[in-house]
Amino acid sequence: MDEPIQTLERSAAGHVQTFPTAVLAAFARGDLDLMLVVRCELAARGLGLHGEWIGFKEATKLHLGIELDCKSGTPFPPGLETLG
Repeated sequence: MDEPIQTLERSAAGHVQTFPTAVLAAFARGDLDLMLVVRCELAARGLGLHGEWIGFKEATKLHLGIELDCKSGTPFPPGLETLG
């Protein structure tokens, strides 16, 4: 991604405004790990650290340090899939 950081920050701020208050408060309290949620999303999209496609299996290994459970089809650690 070659976008200037200011552009990315504005874009992120616009998306954060749409988060439910309960989710924002949980992040602020430390009840939810924002980085884990982001890494789970990148893994679910099969993306690397720069937004490039690396595949679901590699992305899950990179971001979560676990092998993708192909039988369940989800890269999420137990319990995290219920956030949505």
